[in-house]
Amino acid sequence: MRNQIYERLRPIFEYQPGSESPPPAPRHTSKPKAPKAKPAVPTWGSAPPPPPPPPVVQEEFENADVAMQEADTPDNLTVASASYMAEDDRYDTSQYSTQKKRKREEMMIQNVTEQQHSMYGDELLDYFLLNRPESDRAAFRPDPPTNFQPDWPIDTDGHTALHWAAAMGDVEVIKQLKRFGANLYAQNTRGETPFMRAVAFTNCFERQTFPQVLKELFGTSRITSLVLQKFQDLAGSYDNEFKEKDAAEKEAQRILFKTQEDLTNLRDSVADLESRLEADEAAAKTAADAAAARQKVLAYVTHQNRIAVQESVEQELLMMVNGNGTNGGGGDQDFDTYDDRLHLAVELQSILREQRAAEAEYVEARGMLGTGEKIDKYRHLLRSCLPPEDQEMLDENLEDMIKMMEDEAEVIGSRPVEPMGITAM
Repeated sequence: MRNQIYERLRPIFEYQPGSESPPPAPRHTSKPKAPKAKPAVPTWGSAPPPPPPPPVVQEEFENADVAMQEADTPDNLTVASASYMAEDDRYDTSQYSTQKKRKREEMMIQNVTEQQHSMYGDELLDYFLLNRPESDRAAFRPDPPTNFQPDWPIDTDGHTALHWAAAMGDVEVIKQLKRFGANLYAQNTRGETPFMRAVAFTNCFERQTFPQVLKELFGTSRITSLVLQKFQDLAGSYDNEFKEKDAAEKEAQRILFKTQEDLTNLRDSVADLESRLEADEAAAKTAADAAAARQKVLAYVTHQNRIAVQESVEQELLMMVNGNGTNGGGGDQDFDTYDDRLHLAVELQSILREQRAAEAEYVEARGMLGTGEKIDKYRHLLRSCLPPEDQEMLDENLEDMIKMMEDEAEVIGSRPVEPMGITAM
């Protein structure tokens, strides 16, 4: 009943020998296997599928069971029919089971290999850490496992046993790993070879084994490309530095040439000004002569003014005399008081002071006559004395400069002047 075995074996049980040939094998009469239908995708709220119907129990099962118990050995037809029955299924099942078994065995072997190498790596790391030069007892060196793979990583950084042996300076382990065919060019996650790890630590120096390690691993010292790369980087750095220095030197030379040009222009200007200046003695003599001439002119103008004032006074006195004779005298009685005379004296002093200032301005103005042809020279002199950025603005700033000079002259001219005495002619 189970798996409908009885239905498959029914032709054998019901076979009756006769003159007819035996029925064909089941593989010739059965339909080809239909492809397995994919299970339907369950949906939310759908009713669960109905349970499969129970297998049909045949009444002949008891008879068949009795017949099977009575027959101790199957006949040839039964064996032949069984051999032809589901031959393809049996072949597929055996092949599938063989592949699955082989895959399972490979996985088991791989797991065992990983486990053995992991244990060996841990023991080897313990050996390297315990086998120190200062240790009194020698550490036990583990033996490689079966099917040993010398390039198997033993830590998280991708270091092999040869990396650790080279870093620790253990020559015996290096030789043993070389006998097992370890790759001397193996690299860790940072691209370091065992020889690079050997020179990264001082263990070889402490053990005094660096010559032996160098002898064992010298064939891997192919650092030409690395050295060339470092040389290229160094040359590029020097080239960039030279370019920066060259640019700075050119800028310094430009500033130097500009400064020298400005200095040359200043020296030419100073030489031009010095050529226009007179000698000290000649300048002093000229200044003294000009001062003497100014004093003479001022004295002459003052004398002329005094004469004019004297004539005016005489005319006033004459008119007063004529008026006194006409009016019978007593016309100047209003000026006989002391206050009136004091007031008149103060007013006269003020007038004389104004006259002195006017005389000085007159003399200065007379001295400026005849200098029209020297205006261009004075303008050139002023432009030479000004900075380069103010030379073009000379005409616009000339009025301000004149006003400033006039203010300085007023400050100098505001000093007290002694009153000039009037003498009768």
